[in-house]
Amino acid sequence: MSAGELKLVLTCVPTQSAADSTCGQINGVNHVLQVSQHVLIDSDLLPLFTELTEPFSPVFAAGVFGFFFSTVLTLWVVGKSVGAIIQAVRKF
Repeated sequence: MSAGELKLVLTCVPTQSAADSTCGQINGVNHVLQVSQHVLIDSDLLPLFTELTEPFSPVFAAGVFGFFFSTVLTLWVVGKSVGAIIQAVRKF
């Protein structure tokens, strides 16, 4: 399944040189043509990529951290209790 196509994209970027101004002047600034490769994604996959690139949420991260921290703490307490029971059985 293809997520998109690799395409050459032409853009006009600002330049300091007046002799190289292949795009002309835009708002009084000389611009030159730049060629770059980009993956253009299909429009039906756009919602998936939008969800993946959402900004970082500290509330969600705190929830994930709290869940895993409490899981590890619970496993430690259970292991400690099982160890105490096994020690008690060994002494008898």
